[in-house]
Amino acid sequence: MRARAALALAASGLVLAACGGSLSGAAAVASWAKDANFTANTRTLLDDARHAVTALADPSSTANDLHTVCGVLQTDDEAAYNSLPTPDAAATRLLNRAYNQLGTGASHCYDAGASVSARARALREVTAGSADLAEGAARVASALVP
Repeated sequence: MRARAALALAASGLVLAACGGSLSGAAAVASWAKDANFTANTRTLLDDARHAVTALADPSSTANDLHTVCGVLQTDDEAAYNSLPTPDAAATRLLNRAYNQLGTGASHCYDAGASVSARARALREVTAGSADLAEGAARVASALVP
């Protein structure tokens, strides 16, 4: 995933350079956020993560329960990841870290089954990814200020 982000970041830099930098930083981030449906996608991802955390913490959740909630988290995480890079390098780094952490957590969650240790690992990863996502969203918000 990291190689994909680096390639996308390099490609976006070439595209922005070719455009002559006609948009201000704040305007470029605002345009990206709108085109990427960033606010709604972030809300959805955080809701997905909350559902995964609830299922992981509930010992009565079955493997099928985890497959459902963690599969949804994985799918939505991949969709959000595909919106990278942002026009702001710091936001891109933070969101890349968040999406990678959430994706790893979703994958481990999907496979956790009844294993207490596997559930704990996935729970830590999803929780860390959610915190990273909040930090990335804050960076996007700050980048919107001209």
